[in-house]
Amino acid sequence: MKGLIQLPYDASVRVILALLERNLLPDAVVRGLTRLLSASRLRSGYKPSSDLQLSDLFHFVHSLKQMPIAIMTEKPKAQHYELPTSFFKLVLGKNFKYRYFFFFCF
Repeated sequence: MKGLIQLPYDASVRVILALLERNLLPDAVVRGLTRLLSASRLRSGYKPSSDLQLSDLFHFVHSLKQMPIAIMTEKPKAQHYELPTSFFKLVLGKNFKYRYFFFFCF
C-alpha cells in the first residue's frame, strides 16, 4: 500500500517544488505547505516514551559524528566556476573588484 501512495506523492512534490522554484505559488500556499511539512517532521520525530525519544536522539547524534564535515565539495566548486564574470559584475556592482578577487583566489 505504501508503494501505491509513494508514487503520486513523489510526483506531487516534484510539481510543487518546480512551481515554488519559479515563484508561481502564492504566499498563502507556500505558508500552508511549510506548516504541513513542519507538522509532518515534528510527528515523525515524536516517540511514545522519553526513553525511545532519547535513544533516537543519541542515534542521530552518533550518525552525525560518523559523517564527514563536508561532502561532495568538488561539485559546488565546479558549479561556481560555471558562472560568467558578467553575472558577478551584475550582482556585486561596485564591490565586484574585491569580492571577485576573494571568490577566485581562495
